[in-house]
Amino acid sequence: MPLQRQLYLILFCFILGNLFFSVNSFSQQLRYNFKNFTPSEGLPSSEVYQVLQDSRHYMWFATDHGVCRYNGYTFETFNLPDNSILGLYEDVKKRIWAYSFSGQLFYYENGKFEVYRWNDQLIKAIRPGVITGIYVDSVDVLHVSATGPSYIKITEKGKVENLFKIERTAKISSFQTTGNEFYTSITTYNSKFNSRGPNERRTEFTIFLKTGKLNIVVPHLVLPERCRLRLLSNGEMIFYSRDCIVKISTKGSFQVQKTFFSVEDIEEIDGNYYIATGNGLIIQDKEGKILSEYFKGLHITSIEKDYEGGLWFSSITNGVFYLNNSSIKHLAHNNVIVEKRVNVLLKLKDSVFLGAVDPNEIIKCRIDKSYESIVLNMKSIYSLYRYSSLVIIAG
Repeated sequence: MPLQRQLYLILFCFILGNLFFSVNSFSQQLRYNFKNFTPSEGLPSSEVYQVLQDSRHYMWFATDHGVCRYNGYTFETFNLPDNSILGLYEDVKKRIWAYSFSGQLFYYENGKFEVYRWNDQLIKAIRPGVITGIYVDSVDVLHVSATGPSYIKITEKGKVENLFKIERTAKISSFQTTGNEFYTSITTYNSKFNSRGPNERRTEFTIFLKTGKLNIVVPHLVLPERCRLRLLSNGEMIFYSRDCIVKISTKGSFQVQKTFFSVEDIEEIDGNYYIATGNGLIIQDKEGKILSEYFKGLHITSIEKDYEGGLWFSSITNGVFYLNNSSIKHLAHNNVIVEKRVNVLLKLKDSVFLGAVDPNEIIKCRIDKSYESIVLNMKSIYSLYRYSSLVIIAG
């Protein structure tokens, strides 16, 4: 049979350049596809303040309805005397500590939660502040940072020591605990928040690394809330508070980035910064350029990377979001993931491809630029053939 007759016997459609695609054209992106865990999946509440992976690879969640633990299959909830839990911490003895909105502490040991015996002294010392971070050393000395700001230390026998002083210059101390973790506290601050003088518009950092001490002075008065320091995989340290990010090298050079968003948490993933904010998740490159944004309008409170490389994001109103692989993105248009069944793909150029999707639609995508489609008068499409530079046959 002649080739021309064979072609005419095939159910086909000619696609010439962009002629037929100009009717249905949308913006196109590559987007992450997150799994959302809510009370429907077993969380005790949609209000989650922190997610933590312990040394045994369990995932822990601090919620306003207690502490929740996830083993990869099911959620287990622990109800405490004060169930409004703001944060979690694992100490060197592998105990999981939980601190509440009222200032109480609890720790998980031998299969159950115990009440910290010096809670009364702790609450009295930080009142009316709220705990923002804790550290417990090998001899059970407790370090607590709280809003106000304040910094106290409680010995194993219940002796309380106030380590915070009021001065004109803000001073922040961070010391490395385990791995890449730091305990960060504000040791001095101007309680009147009067920053008119030159010394009142700066922050002095003392960072105690396992390899030595680092002192730097940042010409910016940081807000005394949510102050954290992280050691990244490339050796760089990153400090953040509510209104700024400070990138610090191990040699003492630094770069200050004032933010237009409220910073809650930061992780470095694949060379980019994942920033939890009061208005969603922001992904930036090393130069501070915003690459993408997710969960617009949601208050994202923390970020945790698990031992398999999965990413967990807690939120105030929508539970927890999970991303199993940061290297895989999904085709989307208008920020909505395309979840239609794809029967066949045909590459036109390195960044341009055609796809036949159920039931009878052909899409043309320019990666990160455009998404165009036509619907053919066919029951289904299972093959695409490039006949020439201008003609594609769909069968």
